[in-house]
Amino acid sequence: MSAGLIVAAIDGYPRVNDGDWYAAILPVVSVQWKRIGVNFTVVPTIKDQLYGAVAIQFKLKVWK
Repeated sequence: MSAGLIVAAIDGYPRVNDGDWYAAILPVVSVQWKRIGVNFTVVPTIKDQLYGAVAIQFKLKVWK
């Protein structure tokens, strides 16, 4: 298990940055088992601007 931060370009929230894209730094936790892994990311709720979310990304290592 490892933890870190990711930088994401986010778009589609009309109440944030006048609906234009913006950069966000989000926490991520990664779990890896041999060739399979999962990333867990949390997007926090910002009152009256955007709803929070939990993102799950599945990974498959195809070569060494």
